[in-house]
Amino acid sequence: MKAFSIILLLIPALLVAHSCAAQNSSLWHGIEREIHYKPDGEDFVLVNGKRRFNRALYGGNTAFRAEAGDLPEFALYLPGMGGNLKFGLIRNRKSKWLTEADKIETRYRPGSVRYTIKDGLLEQGELN
Repeated sequence: MKAFSIILLLIPALLVAHSCAAQNSSLWHGIEREIHYKPDGEDFVLVNGKRRFNRALYGGNTAFRAEAGDLPEFALYLPGMGGNLKFGLIRNRKSKWLTEADKIETRYRPGSVRYTIKDGLLEQGELN
C-alpha cells in the first residue's frame, strides 16, 4: 500500500516535469516558434513589426475598444466598426504614412501601446 501511495505522488511530479520540458522547446505543434515581442522591463517591445490591429485596448466597462498593433494605425470598435485612424507625414513635397516609416518601435504595456517613429522625412527628429 505504501509503494502504491508513493507512485501516486510521483505521477503529478512527472507530469509537471514533462510539461516544463515541453515549454522550453522551440517547437509549437511541430512548428518552430518565433518571438514576436521581446520583454523590456514592464513592456513588450518590437521594432519594425508588420501586424495591424493585434492589440486590443479596452476602455471602461463598455463595449468600446481601440485596436492597435505593431504599426501606428488604429481601428475603433464602438460596438460595430467605427472607422480607422491613420497618420501621415508631409515635408516639402514628400509625404509618407507613419505605417511606412523607416523605423517603428512598438512598446506594449497593459492598457497602452506607445510608438517611437524615426524616418528620413524627420531628419534627426523622432515622433513619440
